[in-house]
Amino acid sequence: MFSRKAAVISTVSFLRNLVRASGLVPEGNGSVALTDIFRLSPTRFDANPAPARLVAEPAPADGTFERGTLVLVHGNYWKDAIGQRPDPNERTFLFEPMRGDPLFEEVRRLYRVHLFQYPTHLDVKASAAALATQLRDVIPASTARPDVTVIAHSLGGLVARHALQADDLAPRVRDLITLATPHHGTVLASLLMADSRIRKKVGLFGFFCQRMSRRIWPITPGMQGMAYDNLDSLISHDVTAYGAHENTELAHLNRTDRIAGKITALMGRVHESRWLESRNLWDQIPRFIMGRLNPIFRGLDPLVHLESGLGLGLSIRDRHPIDRLDHETIATDGKSREIVFDMLLRK
Repeated sequence: MFSRKAAVISTVSFLRNLVRASGLVPEGNGSVALTDIFRLSPTRFDANPAPARLVAEPAPADGTFERGTLVLVHGNYWKDAIGQRPDPNERTFLFEPMRGDPLFEEVRRLYRVHLFQYPTHLDVKASAAALATQLRDVIPASTARPDVTVIAHSLGGLVARHALQADDLAPRVRDLITLATPHHGTVLASLLMADSRIRKKVGLFGFFCQRMSRRIWPITPGMQGMAYDNLDSLISHDVTAYGAHENTELAHLNRTDRIAGKITALMGRVHESRWLESRNLWDQIPRFIMGRLNPIFRGLDPLVHLESGLGLGLSIRDRHPIDRLDHETIATDGKSREIVFDMLLRK
C-alpha cells in the first residue's frame, strides 16, 4: 500500500510529466516556460535588434533554378519583444521538418531558396520594406513569367503581402503560400491591447490571463500589425467598446491587395470537442477567453480564427482548412507539407 505522501508525490510527478508532454511548458526552440510569465518585464524591448536579413540556403551543384526564387518567412517570435537575442536559427525552427523532407532536395534544385529572418516586434511595414529591398537584390532581372514564390507562417504572411505590393515585385509573384496567417488580423492581438474595461467581457480570469500574456507578448508595433482589421465586422462592437486596437492598415491592404489571386491559404482546425488533441496546451488558453466573445473561436486555432486564416472575403486563389492541426503544427505536419510540396513541384 502506498502512503499518503507517496501517493501525493506520485500524483505530482504524473501531472508534471503530463504538462511537459502536452507542451504547456514547452522546452527548446525559444519556447516559454510557465514561470517566465512572472519573471519577465512587459516592456523589455530591444532598442538595437539584429537587422532583417535574407539568408541564402546552400544550392546543389546540379541546381537548375528554373522555377526562380523561393523565400521562407517565419512568424512572430516572442523573444524579440522582451529584448532577448537568440540564435537566429531559432526563428525558423518551424520550417525544419519541411527543409528536412527528402522532397526539399528537389525544391533546392528548382528554386534559389532563401530564409528571411527579421525582428518581429518592429513595424510590419518596415519589415516588409526590408524584405522587398533584399528580394530585389537576389532575384534576377525581370523575366517573362512570375518567378518569386513565398511560403510564410503566421505574421510572416502579412510581412510578405505588404512587401509584394511593390510595382516591380507584384508581377513577379508566382505563389504566396500562407500557413495560419491572420489575413484579417487576430482578435487575440487586439484584446492584448485592450484596456481594463475588457474584464467586463472576459471576466476576472480572462482579464488576469490578458495581463499575464502581456509579459510574453508585449504591445509592440509588430503586435499592432497583427491586430484585427474588423473588415468582416464579426465582433466589431467588442473591438471598439473595450479599448482594443483596430487595424486600419490591414483593412486597407485587404481592400487593395494586388496579389490576392496568387495566395493559397492553409489553416489548421481543432474541433472544440477534441481540443486536447492539440500538441500545445499553452496555446489553448486563449480559446476560453475568445469563446466569451464569439463561439466561433472555441473550436479553432486559438491564436487565429479560421475566417482570418483562410482569408475569407478576399479573392485569394485557394483555401485548405486542415483538421487537427494548431497554430504551430500547420507548419510542421505532413498533411500541410504534402499540399506545399505539390504546389512547389507541380509541372
